[in-house]
Amino acid sequence: MNPVQDNSIFSKEEQTLDIGKEICLNPPAYEKMIDEYGNLYNEYKKLFKHFKKLIKLSDLLQNELKQARDSQKQLNLKLKESNDQLTELNSKLEYANIQLSKRQHFIVKLINDLSKIRFSGDRHAIRNFIQRIFENEKNILIGNISQLVYLISQLLIKQKADHELSLFQEACQSFGLTPESFSNPKLIENKLHRIVIKNPVELHVADVDKQEVKSKFFGKIFSKDIYLNDAYLKYKETQKKYQANEAAEVLWQYDPFSLFYALMAIQEIIQEVNKRFQTYDNIRFFNEVLFSEAVVQAKEQAIYEKKCQSDFNFDFEFNPVLTTQEDALIYMFRDIFYNSIDAKASMIKLVCKRPTLEIDMPYLHMFNFDIYPSLYICVEDNGSGISPDKAKQLNDYLNGSEYEEHVLSTKEKGGLGTKNLREFLRLHRGKCHYESVPQNTKIHIFFERLEI
Repeated sequence: MNPVQDNSIFSKEEQTLDIGKEICLNPPAYEKMIDEYGNLYNEYKKLFKHFKKLIKLSDLLQNELKQARDSQKQLNLKLKESNDQLTELNSKLEYANIQLSKRQHFIVKLINDLSKIRFSGDRHAIRNFIQRIFENEKNILIGNISQLVYLISQLLIKQKADHELSLFQEACQSFGLTPESFSNPKLIENKLHRIVIKNPVELHVADVDKQEVKSKFFGKIFSKDIYLNDAYLKYKETQKKYQANEAAEVLWQYDPFSLFYALMAIQEIIQEVNKRFQTYDNIRFFNEVLFSEAVVQAKEQAIYEKKCQSDFNFDFEFNPVLTTQEDALIYMFRDIFYNSIDAKASMIKLVCKRPTLEIDMPYLHMFNFDIYPSLYICVEDNGSGISPDKAKQLNDYLNGSEYEEHVLSTKEKGGLGTKNLREFLRLHRGKCHYESVPQNTKIHIFFERLEI
């Protein structure tokens, strides 16, 4: 047996053992033993080299694995970031849609209120309405000013800044505030309510005469009126007087009384509205709208907003001109189309007819009209449909027997479109009925009048 030709490590060890036995039996065979140990040493060297290569390969694999994990971690972070951004975007979009729907509802409600005012011929109602808003805003704003003045004074008292406090109180004297007023924000508020927001030159002559009479005969009983412009001018002069004094920095750092000029701006708007009412006998809130044009615009808005592929089929057997609020009419049909698209409808059909030319009108017998309806519209889709119970709830709400808004929609924060529909129908003394059909929904709409 030639040990050099055999590459097996284990056979080399067996050979070495055999040689060891021979050496024990034949001590002179040292040279053979040395050769065998040399061969064994060479084999171990080869094995060691293989181990070194395996270690390098293992290190390389570990590095690649670490890089792969780092890449995966970065990818997960980017994915999370993208998901967070998408979630935030969806939230903003949802909020924007809710706000838009609320604005639509407000517009329709406002139009409804204005139409009532127009029919009653009571333009004073508008004046009173605006004046009530002004008085309410005035109370809120003066309350806020009083709180600011009170908080500034309390801050100076807490800091024991007696000198700065006296300067601040001196500046506020032009608004009728005495040192005793600063003990309670209600006292400040009562004083500020006496401020006359109008300029003296804007007052009527009779008002000026009354002030003179009051000054002559009741000066000891009634306090003198304080005009905003005069008071604020004196306040600014006091600020300027002590502006070089670093200790009085609070006088020019805070200016709560400037908020009064927001009230003056609102008052000027009210005066302008009153002037226009005096100039014009009638204000036109509505315009003439061709029905088909409004429906087409509603369709285009719905397709754009919902990015849908639904087919629309319009049949205008009767295409009247309505005297109405154009945007509100478009919003009404757009919201109806929204619901059909959300219900996965692939086909949305609208038919418009003149009831007086039809032999039979579906569901007309359910409503009590003062005169025969002037317009009938049917919107039909092949979406998922609504249940009979849901249709009943909607019909009860639309026709006044149900007032709970939670019945309007199964969608979260939904139902605003249905509220808009009810408010708009009232403008034309209209009625609506939802019909539940398997895999189908029909909406029957009647307008008693073509004008508001």
